[in-house]
Amino acid sequence: ELRLQSECHSCTGGKYCAGYALTEPTDDCSAGFYCTTGASQSTPGCEGQSTQCDSGINGGICPAGSYCPKGSVTPIPCNDGQWSTILGAKEPGNCLPCPPGEFCLQGVRQGLCAEGYYCPIGSASSENFTCSTGQFCPKGSPNQQDCPPGTYQDSTGAANCKGCTSGFTCPFAAIDVDPENYSSS
Repeated sequence: ELRLQSECHSCTGGKYCAGYALTEPTDDCSAGFYCTTGASQSTPGCEGQSTQCDSGINGGICPAGSYCPKGSVTPIPCNDGQWSTILGAKEPGNCLPCPPGEFCLQGVRQGLCAEGYYCPIGSASSENFTCSTGQFCPKGSPNQQDCPPGTYQDSTGAANCKGCTSGFTCPFAAIDVDPENYSSS
């Protein structure tokens, strides 16, 4: 039998302890929320049926870019290449693939893909996919683009194409060699 308040234990993380004279935690923290040590309700930071929730010292609503299954101690960030704007997300399925032309880290959209690179849907780096010869990739490219007729690109990682050398023709799109190797007109 406990005699002093100092002999009581704080409620463990992922659980909440509502009321007095408890011998064990009341239950797991609700999905969409996280409970740190000492939480006294299943939805820390939310009073009653309120949709206005604040994170506090004992937990809170799961922030955007993460999800919190039932019993969470801390928010779990979405995987790299994914993002979310949902407050109170409950499962990994609430995380969406990063939009094409952008890259995402730990559930947050970081920005556009770098020049000379392309970022297909779900990219986790601005410089993951290098643009090939005969192609160009301006900043924010979701995929490689063919150099149009009259231009060429003999280097990888290019943001634009080069114009055909005077006196020579580049009749085909996506020429990937210097036009001096072609015949003069």
